Amino acid sequence: MKTKVLFLSMIAGATIIASCKKDIYGCMDENADNYSAFANIDDGSCVYPSDNVYVGTGTANWQLSGYNYYTTFNVPDITQDVVDVGAVLVYALTANNTYELMPFTIYQSSSYSTTISFVYTVGNVTIWWADSDQSQPSFPWIDTFKIVVIKHKNQVNDPEIKKDIKILENK
Repeated sequence: MKTKVLFLSMIAGATIIASCKKDIYGCMDENADNYSAFANIDDGSCVYPSDNVYVGTGTANWQLSGYNYYTTFNVPDITQDVVDVGAVLVYALTANNTYELMPFTIYQSSSYSTTISFVYTVGNVTIWWADSDQSQPSFPWIDTFKIVVIKHKNQVNDPEIKKDIKILENK
């Protein structure tokens, strides 16, 4: 009889302890630098290794293709994983010496514009310069670009990069 009472007491005690479980906020992603094994509610505080983002700059070597110009950069950091779960941001150094997120269009008059855009594949970024005047395209005058490769777009801490990813996703 004593064993039965002791056993029932232990079950009742375990039930009470389990029902008193506290909410422990913290980072629940095991890949994060500040992972907490004790957290049971993810509070969005995860910090990831700095190798999540690669930044490089390059100077264009423009080639004419039909009525448009293009330049290709070899970027080995763009892997299949980046294509699948990451992101690539490209910025052009503009005439006022600031980097502008691409793609964008420059309106030189009410009837003439230039659009600068990009595509990326594993290992490469190709930038396109397209003029609205297809008969006489102007030679590209922007030639310096910053390329940002993000290995996992959901693991970015920099608020500016997060904002730019959202901009590109909505285009």
